Amino acid sequence: NLVFGAMHYFTLRWRLQWCVMAFLGGMGFSYSFAQHNDLFVIIGIHWVATFFNTPAAPAGRSDE
Repeated sequence: NLVFGAMHYFTLRWRLQWCVMAFLGGMGFSYSFAQHNDLFVIIGIHWVATFFNTPAAPAGRSDE
């Protein structure tokens, strides 16, 4: 889960508070995986959460 949160910090350049939430979300995904034992359920949950959490595409960089 530390790797999951760190990936969001270094690859997406999220603020630390959102990376902590990603860490906690990873804990929830781990618990869900232990209950369902199906990776596709976890992937689906992550996709739905990302879909509703990202209302627009990321803006381009200003130096491009």
